[in-house]
Amino acid sequence: MGLLDHLTGEVSEQAIFRRSSAIIRHAIKANSMLAETVKGDQKACGMAEAIAHEADRETFSIANSITEGGVAPNLIDDMMRFIDTENNIVDNLSTLSRALCRYKIKERPAAEFVNKRLLSAQSLIDESLKLLLKMHEADTVSAVRRLRARVKDNEKRDDQIKEALLDFAYESKVDYKTFYQITTVAYLSDDVMDGCEDAADMILSIMLSILT
Repeated sequence: MGLLDHLTGEVSEQAIFRRSSAIIRHAIKANSMLAETVKGDQKACGMAEAIAHEADRETFSIANSITEGGVAPNLIDDMMRFIDTENNIVDNLSTLSRALCRYKIKERPAAEFVNKRLLSAQSLIDESLKLLLKMHEADTVSAVRRLRARVKDNEKRDDQIKEALLDFAYESKVDYKTFYQITTVAYLSDDVMDGCEDAADMILSIMLSILT
């Protein structure tokens, strides 16, 4: 049982909170498609976009429940920001996959450098998304805090990947299109991880607001 399972009612903060975990499951699927895109599967890009559309529909449905009385009035704004933050993770993953499909780096050393680091970032994102799911199901506030700390650690490691990509873009003699592509994917990947960190912060904040 999770931390909020004591809450009752046909529609409650707990029910809304549980439903929002579906958005993270969409994110995990989209992140899996990102890995396939990095490896060269062009179809994975379209699949990531389809997953993002599914997440949009789920988010819209949850938002309707929130605004129609599903949560306490003092939590409406926080819950709306929270589901938007989670949905933006899916959107950014789709955007990143699309950017990788749109332009392929032609220089092999540069492509190998970028792809290796993107796969490392993808692995950190996958771990962080699964940590977010565990936060949804956590039994205690202390467990939520521990999981949140692990997401923050991953975000710091991801920052190092972003900086390595940016350093490579600025220091190597690549053409402008390649430079633009490297910097674009570096920031998009970082946006995904930042979204994971923001969602982790919001989960803790919302739980504390409900329980206190």
